[in-house]
Amino acid sequence: MLALTGQEAVKRLSGEGALRPYNDWWYNFRIKMKELLSSDTMFAFSASRTVHPHAERGLTLMELMIVLTLVAIMTGLAVPAYREMAVTASYNRSSETLEKAIGLARNEAIYRGSQVTICAQDPSTGDTDATCNTNQSNWGDGLMVFMNCDGTPGKREQTTSVCDLDGDGTVDSPEPLLRIFPPVDSDIQPDQNSQTALTFNPTGFIDKPVEFALSYGSATGDVTISRTGHVISSRNP
Repeated sequence: MLALTGQEAVKRLSGEGALRPYNDWWYNFRIKMKELLSSDTMFAFSASRTVHPHAERGLTLMELMIVLTLVAIMTGLAVPAYREMAVTASYNRSSETLEKAIGLARNEAIYRGSQVTICAQDPSTGDTDATCNTNQSNWGDGLMVFMNCDGTPGKREQTTSVCDLDGDGTVDSPEPLLRIFPPVDSDIQPDQNSQTALTFNPTGFIDKPVEFALSYGSATGDVTISRTGHVISSRNP
């Protein structure tokens, strides 16, 4: 390396005509920035950022076939599971609706100190003229709960006053409708197909135990009402 004269060294280490010492960090910073911003350096930087025209491309036919095959396999696995979940959900809703209607009828009988009946509703009747369906054993078509003041099995008196609602010892009302439950997806069959109504007495008891068979698709089970009015629900494996 050739030795520099004192004057040359000063010129090389100076900027803008000002003399700066060897350890001037500002001068060193300016030198580095000039090197960084030089045309050769910027060109190299820009070239490193250039995207090859073939770097981004779509799927090949083979890749597309593999993706479609995987989607078909996953769909085939998911559909049966989803169908089973839907069947289970429909069955559970039907069972819960029956249990809720039975519980309401029993509680109202105890609360009102009167007989309360639950039965399959005649689908040809509405909310105001609802009556029991004496020709249909499937309780899944809709349920109704009403006060059965005159004790007539499976019949709701809608015109004649037979109920003493205010407790003054005088009948002053037809048998009031307490609630209607909409149809459910499952078939609900009582163990005695001729049974279209179930009546709770003021103590919450029924005459004898009753068992309902529930079925929807592959889901089957039973709902049993004991003589004391308690409900036991079970589903077959």
